[in-house]
Amino acid sequence: MRRTVCRSRSVRRGIAGGSGCRPRRARGRNVELACYSSPLGGLAGDRQLSVAHPEGVCGVNETEECGTATVPQRTSMDVYGSLRTSLGILALRGGMANERLRDALQSRGITPVRLADELGVDSKTVERWITKGRVPYPKYRHVVAAKLNERECYLWPSVVSGVKAEQVSGAEIVKFYPHRNFVPIDLWDRLFDSAVVCIDILVYVGMFMTEKPNLVSILSEKAARGVRIRLLFGDRDCDAVIQRSIDEGIGRNTISAKIDHALAHFQSLIAESDVEIRKHKTVLYNSLYRFDDEMIVNSHVFGKLASHAPAIHLRRLSAGDLFTMYTDSFDAVWNGASRFVR
Repeated sequence: MRRTVCRSRSVRRGIAGGSGCRPRRARGRNVELACYSSPLGGLAGDRQLSVAHPEGVCGVNETEECGTATVPQRTSMDVYGSLRTSLGILALRGGMANERLRDALQSRGITPVRLADELGVDSKTVERWITKGRVPYPKYRHVVAAKLNERECYLWPSVVSGVKAEQVSGAEIVKFYPHRNFVPIDLWDRLFDSAVVCIDILVYVGMFMTEKPNLVSILSEKAARGVRIRLLFGDRDCDAVIQRSIDEGIGRNTISAKIDHALAHFQSLIAESDVEIRKHKTVLYNSLYRFDDEMIVNSHVFGKLASHAPAIHLRRLSAGDLFTMYTDSFDAVWNGASRFVR
């Protein structure tokens, strides 16, 4: 086989050295070549196109007419599309830094060395996860996502498909209760007792909590052990609270009076350093009761008491986003609420 030189300007030029012609086999006076052009050195895997070139010469111009075949010139949109594909493959192959992971670590004051020690891996491995975008094994992804309180699909979007994320989010639902008062008392007790990081409660009143004789003591002990406790009650005078009272058919000021009762019941907790109580003016669609990575979501139904409305027991999974959706909602209400002062 005789080697030939392709003088095709656009084929020879290519992008980042990823273009050229390869001789495939001789056929009389013509030598059939495989012309290829792919961004970033062929990383995108562009299709190969076989054309017949006159021996030793490939004299073409704008239409790239080579022997008996015609190769269309690549447009700017072709280049852009191939470049996007190449960048996507680079990300999957670990060629780009993982800025989401970097930011999550920095915002929590966790160094790569510390994370490596906690995971039992080499610090260079963690550095590669950050700077080269390498994807950790699943067992490490789960631990890192939980430690950073981030979704696995947020930190490594390439490894969790939309279908899988939907399936995982569905798996976060532990049980559905047609009415909140069907939630077993022993479940509430377990959730309060087992919390070691945070307890977040968003309600208008949460009157049923005042009926648990030792709840204030439990919360006080939890706070003394470093558990962060955030309690959000409705602002008694806001329009949302008054309208909710009217909608339930219990009188204009009934819920406001119940809020006064609830705040009086829990106000002694303000003295604890890790307890904060705030009042909000938000229209609530759900009451939320979070205990670390578990939560009870109590839906609000027009004209019905909260105790008669459905409740869902959730448990957070690193690759899911249902649990996180409700924690984001809590944070949004919390940030707009005012501090309760006795």
